[in-house]
Amino acid sequence: FLLFFFFFFFKQKTAYELSACLVGSEMCIRDRVQVPEAIESIKSVEDLVGKKIATSFDLLSSQFFRELEEKKGVPKLNNGRLHTSVQYLSGSVEAACALGLADGIVDLVESWETMRACGLKPIATLLSSEAVLIRPTRPHELTHANLIQLI
Repeated sequence: FLLFFFFFFFKQKTAYELSACLVGSEMCIRDRVQVPEAIESIKSVEDLVGKKIATSFDLLSSQFFRELEEKKGVPKLNNGRLHTSVQYLSGSVEAACALGLADGIVDLVESWETMRACGLKPIATLLSSEAVLIRPTRPHELTHANLIQLI
């Protein structure tokens, strides 16, 4: 699909524009590191090195904590594994801390309601993304513009 998108996007003769109607709006989604508010000993993401992390984004999280361990000078394990345990969970990842499965989580956050309801607070952002609409500057000849206006 991605290859098709790039081929389609770059091979078309039609000029495209990015619609800024959603940029900077409430549609911003962040991949956040979150910890229980009640645990005061974890103030930054560095405090999670060597602890248990639950996430649906295990590759992104593993890469993030690997770089963090290297930055902190944590010696590498012989088998190449992390000192920080990143465990894949599917579903309601925000419940992992309350269930005792993890010390912190990495999860997508669109609204803060679920996070607050589970007693979590954000301590770091791994990734921010925004929805952006891409549309042609002039209609394609097969768009049936006359029919659309009729409807």
